[in-house]
Parts: sequence; structure tokens; C-alpha cells
Amino acid sequence: MTDASGNNLPVYDFFALPGFNDPATLNAIRTVLLQNAVTSLRDISVRLKGKLFELPAGNLTFALGVETRVEDLTSSVDGLFANGLALGYNQANTFSGGTRSTKGAFVEVGVPLVSPKQAYSGIQHIGTQLG
Repeated sequence: MTDASGNNLPVYDFFALPGFNDPATLNAIRTVLLQNAVTSLRDISVRLKGKLFELPAGNLTFALGVETRVEDLTSSVDGLFANGLALGYNQANTFSGGTRSTKGAFVEVGVPLVSPKQAYSGIQHIGTQLG
């Protein structure tokens, strides 16, 4: 290995302790690596809940909602990274990008069948046994 002037440099010892390799050798093999990644997340959700009307046992309630989510990812590296030529670094790949999309919706309805105000005999006894 030679420096910019053509002078021979000492061989780099990969197993040497810090400070044992010649600084000129370290400067000759020093490089700047590029790794860039971009991610994004977009999320929209809407939920609505309320009471529709009164039933003998209580309010008929509802809930509904929709959601959509989109995730994007891209990653790029320079040639030294891509070919595994940087000393001490593993080979890394450029990922041209990907997108993941998720959509969902739900509907819930709460229908009360009995209530304490109806005073059905035996129903309150079952409720205390279950609870």
C-alpha cells in the first residue's frame, strides 16, 4: 500500500490494539460511507358512537369506524457498502422501496335484553351468580 506521494506504508494489522497501526496507513484506508433510509407512515381513522333510541331494557347503542394506513420504505447505500469493500462493515443492499397498505372497518350494536327496572323474577339472581 502506498500513500498519495507513492511512498510505501506499513501494512494494516486488523488485530492490532487501538494506537498500534501507523496513522498514515489509517489515513490511506479511511473512507466515508453513505447509507440513507426514508420511512413514512400515514394513518387516518374515524370512529363514531352513540345512542339510536330507547328500548324497554335500555338504550340501543352503536359504534362504527374505518381506518386506513399506508407505510413506505426506501434505503440506499454507496458502492463500497454495496460490494462489502469497507473494512469492518458487512455488505449492505440498496432497497428500491416498498409500500404496505392496511384498511379496516367495524360496526358494533349494543342491544339490551333485560334490565333491573323490568324486574323479571330470576333474572337478577342469574346476574349475581354470573358476576
